[in-house]
Amino acid sequence: IGKLNSTPLGLMVCFVFISPALLFNNLPRVPSYFEKLDHNKQLAQIGAYIDQNTVRPVTVIALEYVDIQLLPGISAHINLISFREEVDYNGFNNFLPIDKIHERIYASNTIRSLASTIPTEERCELIEKYNIKFVVAQSDNAEPFANTVDGCATTVTSVFRTKNLVLLEFK
Repeated sequence: IGKLNSTPLGLMVCFVFISPALLFNNLPRVPSYFEKLDHNKQLAQIGAYIDQNTVRPVTVIALEYVDIQLLPGISAHINLISFREEVDYNGFNNFLPIDKIHERIYASNTIRSLASTIPTEERCELIEKYNIKFVVAQSDNAEPFANTVDGCATTVTSVFRTKNLVLLEFK
């Protein structure tokens, strides 16, 4: 029958020894992958709600920084106070002076914070200044956030829910 080609045999030996290592290294990551996928699906549902219920761009903020970074990708009608390019070491950020960048980052962090040490008046002034329309919150943080803005002139209500997220609206 002839000579045995060593290339397929070598590939088979490599596969037998390497595939268990790949499997056992990647198997623990599978649940977190599907959790992240589900979270992003929920964000997309919130984005669809915003697009369907607004006629022009509105300012939206999320309590989680990671979610803020995804907001522009989930809806055509979302504006942010501050976005990841707005840092002083980014040479392509020519449309805002450095002090404005710092002011916006501070405002975003102050509004999103659940800390009770931030005066309600300051938080309310920033919400009004940047005309915040919606807040995306984890279900367990929605009520605590609503309590932090309870003294503001506008009211905040839950207008849309997914499994783990709540969309709050300032009216």
